[in-house]
This record gives sequence, structure tokens and C-alpha cells, in this order.
Amino acid sequence: MSILDADRLQEFFRPKSVALVGATDKSGWSLGTYNNLLQHGFSGDVHLVNPKTPVVHGVETHRSLSAIPGPVDLVYVMTPIEVVPLVLEEGAARGIRNYVILTAGYGEVGEEGVVREQEVADIARRHDLTVLGPNGNGFINAADSITPYGLPIPPPLLGGSVGVVLQSGALASNVLAFAQARNIGISLLVSMGNETAMSVTDVMNALVDSPNTKVIALFLESIRHPEEFAEIALRALAAGKPIVALKIGRSVKASRTAQAHTGALVGDDKTVDAAFRQLGVIRVTIR
Repeated sequence: MSILDADRLQEFFRPKSVALVGATDKSGWSLGTYNNLLQHGFSGDVHLVNPKTPVVHGVETHRSLSAIPGPVDLVYVMTPIEVVPLVLEEGAARGIRNYVILTAGYGEVGEEGVVREQEVADIARRHDLTVLGPNGNGFINAADSITPYGLPIPPPLLGGSVGVVLQSGALASNVLAFAQARNIGISLLVSMGNETAMSVTDVMNALVDSPNTKVIALFLESIRHPEEFAEIALRALAAGKPIVALKIGRSVKASRTAQAHTGALVGDDKTVDAAFRQLGVIRVTIR
């Protein structure tokens, strides 16, 4: 797997318009994502897509991506799993390159999910799409007030110089609360999900090049691409951007937890310790 182009990722994390596909009043994820964009200062257009419901969250919807007038820079996908490929294909046909997939039920649930996840990867590769997820909450670009993120983001959202990459999206609320209590501002927070087409190393690479980021904080269940990780960690070291990592998996129980969440293999903990020391990555633990 090759590292995604950093310029493409800078574009991905700075959309000027967002379409929420599968928006519905029945979903807290949908309302949460919509409210996050409105409440935290997103200045671009937010389009809601629902083929069956003409009004969602108090605003008129579009029946499809194709029905939206004007450009769409990012599609946030909340549809049932069988509809996701159709959304990607439709978006690609009208030239939309960037997608966040909230929908779960992929490699983390077993063999059938692995097949579905491979279909997403194939579509992304065929159409040169940038895809975050699936089974991921999205991202919080505090530096630019762009917050397509499924869980509620409590105000105030403090912008700052810490870039955060999470393989467990459930931790985001804790990270934000911790940072807020200590007046620590973030530049970008990304919930990776299953890393089907965008990996932790891709986001790390973009953060090394980001002028808004001075420190990179990682929560890792696994290191999927060790060679890429090493290459980018050394780049961060040379750039004077410390990497601080909380890596779970020291115990059998933690390893099983990571496996259940993302379908990833965790790897040998002693090897991770040694590699981090060589690469200048500061490893922290929870006591």
C-alpha cells in the first residue's frame, strides 16, 4: 500500500461543501453530524440527501447526489451498507473524490464484511477516490472549523497545534474533554475506522507537512503498515514534530479488544516498544 498524496489529504480535510447522504431524523449520528457542522462554524454549504424524505433536520433534502446543484467537495455516507457502493459510484460519476463512510458492518464483523470492504476498496481504487473509514466517525478540523463528525462535539472547540489520530473513534470525546480541560487546542482529529483506503500513516504523513500541527498524538490498536510508519516517524523526527503514541495490546485481553473493533492484528508488543525507541516515538501507557 502506497502513502496517499499529502496534497490530496489537505484537500480532503478542507472541503468547502459537504453532502450528508442518508440524513434522517431517526438517526442521532445524522443529527449529530449536521449540528456539529452548523454549531462549530463551518462556512460552506451543507446538503442533506434522502430519496424518501423531503425535509430532514428542518431543511429540504435532495433525492440524490446528482440532484445537488453546484460542487460537492466531501460526501459523508450514513446509508445502509448495501447502498454504500451505489453512493460511491454515483459520486464518482459527477467528479466527487472525497468520502467519509460512517456505516459499519465490514471487516470488523467477519467474512461477509471483508468481502463488502474489499468492494469499497476496489471502487476507491478504480475511481481514484479518497475514502476515510468505513466504520469511522469522521474528522474534526479545528484549525479551519470543519467538523463532519458523528459524535457530539462539546463547545468550545479549541484550535491549536496538536494533531490527533485515533483507531478507536469512541475515545474522541474523552480526548476532546481532556484537551479542553487543560486548554490544549487541536489542529486535526481523525477517527480512522477500518482504514480500508486511508491509513493512520497517510494521516500522519499529512500532519508532518501541516503548518498547523506541531505535535502528533496517536491512539493505536495495531500498526498496519510498519515500513510506512517508520518512514513517516523519521520524517516527523527530522521536522521537529514529536509523536506521542498510546498503543494498546500489551495484554491478551487488549489484543482481543482491538481485533474485535477493527479486524486488525495487533503484533508483538516488545517489538513495538523497540521500534518506537528507535524511531523517537514517545510511548505512553494508562495506569
